[in-house]
Amino acid sequence: MAIGWVITVDITGDGNKASIRGYAVAIVKPNEALSAALDECGERSAEIEDELTQDQFDALQLVPGEVRCIFKGDDGPNMTH
Repeated sequence: MAIGWVITVDITGDGNKASIRGYAVAIVKPNEALSAALDECGERSAEIEDELTQDQFDALQLVPGEVRCIFKGDDGPNMTH
């Protein structure tokens, strides 16, 4: 069972890598995770990128229901707590 989900949010809608933000969401149900990520970033469109593993969960020190941006920009992942 997934601990949560890594969700990508396209903040401009153009599909460019620079406009993508990723969120780690410590919610088991995918639909609730998508909703939480959209609420956090204020955007309308998001999709599930991957499952959030126990290691990722532990490294990010998330609590259930927390949404955290874990990467953004066009130069690869950056931890942005």
